[in-house]
Amino acid sequence: MKETPSPQKNNYILPIVFGAVTIFFGFILFPWTLVPHFQMIRYRDEIEKALVLKKPAIFTDDAFIFKPNTYIQGSLRLNALTVLFNEYTAGRTTISNPVFDKSLEEMEAYVKNNPNRYEFVFALAKAYDVQAVFKNDPSLYKIGEKYHRDALSLVPDRQELIYTLVINLLNQNRTSEGIKLIKDYTAKYPDTYENHFELGQAYAISGGKFYDDALAELEIALSHGVNINHDLTKDAYEHMLQYYYKNKDKARFLTVVERLATIDNEQKKDYEDLAAYIKERNTFPVLNIVAP
Repeated sequence: MKETPSPQKNNYILPIVFGAVTIFFGFILFPWTLVPHFQMIRYRDEIEKALVLKKPAIFTDDAFIFKPNTYIQGSLRLNALTVLFNEYTAGRTTISNPVFDKSLEEMEAYVKNNPNRYEFVFALAKAYDVQAVFKNDPSLYKIGEKYHRDALSLVPDRQELIYTLVINLLNQNRTSEGIKLIKDYTAKYPDTYENHFELGQAYAISGGKFYDDALAELEIALSHGVNINHDLTKDAYEHMLQYYYKNKDKARFLTVVERLATIDNEQKKDYEDLAAYIKERNTFPVLNIVAP
């Protein structure tokens, strides 16, 4: 004979099911999906308003964006610093602002609890380098250096980390250390022509006495089609043009002129004519070279 479920049993089942659903939504679904979802929406909306409308308090005074500490927090803080770093490199931001300060502060707190994620540590390193410029405070480069080295300890020999640490050291006027770092790295990976480009730029940034080495390394890179930053390259060659003209180094001057003919479209014809003149007459022309 089939047993008929008693009303008393059903009375127990319904509260259990309802309690399980409540626990799922209240303690699992809501904090792990809905909260980070709304944090992301609020972040995206408010960082745009803070930067475009120049109302930083919209972003900095909203505690919900960074608390509670959900799984999306690393991505939000990384994105904030990336957005601000891009604003700086694009020339749209030239001074520090509360949005950058807040984003750096929140990333630093996150890194203290998550020290093994190199991309977050690296973002913090670059942020301090930018803050050193914003605040005209060279001591901040030292903090940036610490995070650069922390990031490198997590992913040794990673290319972009080497490059940015070199720039950090050069900005601290530690020229010999910066050049040695990229020179050793280039010797280790000589067939990576980006390394020659970065080594050449490090030499060029460091001034006239390094220009012979700068030209040699940049020519290696450019002859293999590597020109990571066109503006930096053009600037370096324009400075070397003036330097070699002043020092009457005809061979290197000609090399610089011929290279400028390939990278400066506006003055391409002038440089080509100048190169032809030097080759034809085997002498320096009389020029009025204006400092770049």
